[in-house]
Amino acid sequence: MASLQARITALAQAMGADVKALLAALNGKQGRIQDAAEKAAPADADLIGLADSSASWILKKITWANLKASLGSVFMGRTPPNTANDKTRLMADAQLGGIEAYNSGSGPGADWPVQSLTISWWNALTFGTATRAFQLVSQAFENLPGQLWFHTKHDALWSLWYRIPFTTAEKGYLVQDGGPLGYNAGSGGAVTQVTNKSTAVTLNKPCGRIVMHDASLAAGALANFTLYNSFIGAYDVVLVNATLGNVTLPSNYRCECYRASSGQCAFRVTNISAAALAEALELNFIVIKGSAT
Repeated sequence: MASLQARITALAQAMGADVKALLAALNGKQGRIQDAAEKAAPADADLIGLADSSASWILKKITWANLKASLGSVFMGRTPPNTANDKTRLMADAQLGGIEAYNSGSGPGADWPVQSLTISWWNALTFGTATRAFQLVSQAFENLPGQLWFHTKHDALWSLWYRIPFTTAEKGYLVQDGGPLGYNAGSGGAVTQVTNKSTAVTLNKPCGRIVMHDASLAAGALANFTLYNSFIGAYDVVLVNATLGNVTLPSNYRCECYRASSGQCAFRVTNISAAALAEALELNFIVIKGSAT
């Protein structure tokens, strides 16, 4: 019995010594890291230690290459700027979740925003999924207002590029850089007047064309008619003019919008020639939004 007790005591003392040695070794790790030589740029094959939470926190290692790949799925990557004049690169091939640069000294690339610039530098941000993506690009080479463009991807098809106009003013200004100002294709519509030149028409579009009835309008006479349009508000302005369609001289007519209210406006067309005119006059109109506050 005494011999067993002695053996237990010796074993406990030995284990205590081992535990103390282990603690001492662990306590020395900090100093060993601080005293180690520094490496400014890790190589892909370099190893980093970690505690594996899915394996009872045992010590494991990971290469710098695998760590970068893992971080790439969490953080946005960045492709180094392509400083060569290379317009063969396609923006459609940009990395999802990445920021890339596109540079050309001989005009735009095949799928770049269409510009008249010979030299261009685009910074592109692309995010989303392989079949639902959004790409925003900014022109960094030319100091011109409005050089911010975007388009979207649905399945395998990218939409047209859309330019975002902007201004350096805080608010209250609309700035154009020489391009047309107005509604794009797909915004308008057309309607044909029936019965006579005083018949009301309905067209719920912000812009469009009205083909008037070809009833005769005497020299000096006028015709008033109403346009019902859900885009028109009580404080809006509606502009109208005659076109060359179906008439000999649009200058034979004076066209005006003399009233606008919520959901409708009224046009007046006057024959200012010296003879009666029986023509299907065509009118173009646009709605400009307004406010009293």
